[in-house]
Amino acid sequence: NESKIIHVRNRLGKRGYNMNKKISLKSKPELPFDPVKTAWEAVVLKNQPPKDPVSPIVLQSWQKSLKIGIDPYSTESPNALSGNKLKQLIAKNKSLLDIAKPIMQMIEISVRDTKFLTTLSDKSGYVLLVHGQSDILEMAHRNYYLPGCSRNIQHAGTNGIGLCLQEKKPIQLTGCEHFRVKHHDWTCSTAPIQNSKGNILGTLTLSGHSTGRHQHTLALV
Repeated sequence: NESKIIHVRNRLGKRGYNMNKKISLKSKPELPFDPVKTAWEAVVLKNQPPKDPVSPIVLQSWQKSLKIGIDPYSTESPNALSGNKLKQLIAKNKSLLDIAKPIMQMIEISVRDTKFLTTLSDKSGYVLLVHGQSDILEMAHRNYYLPGCSRNIQHAGTNGIGLCLQEKKPIQLTGCEHFRVKHHDWTCSTAPIQNSKGNILGTLTLSGHSTGRHQHTLALV
């Protein structure tokens, strides 16, 4: 609701962000200009309609994330399971893991040395398994992209896994299409995993640095 949006904006203001000026996000020098950035700034930081084109699904998810009260600048870990709770989650999804592991290994071979990783989540958005090479796994660790973390929109804001589960269809998000600034360096292509009855069991995601975005990555999952 409006009060939660105001709360987020007030938190940003207290951190020194001028909400009446166009805010320029800090990014790595090698990152190309993200055309969605100005739309993200308008909607997320200023609560204004975007002047630049943005997917309606992404726009609605940004607005939902604001209403929930998610801080786009938060560097804290989203909701996560550990210890016995994580073990229970893994055991509960053993069949899904057994089926998905060989597929993830095949995808990993296809994208090896491209700095992409594959991720399996359950139907609630909890990450079950992350596969990748050490350099991209290090980047994932810095973003708490680990087994047990939740990528449900209620906890993490707009992201590939959460949006895929919500829309029940393949989703590709890149850069500023994500709600949280901490995820703006990522491109994520996520597809739902369904059983014979069409029920969603989880998701499979191919993630990497946003500069590596390509339409073919969505086809791989």
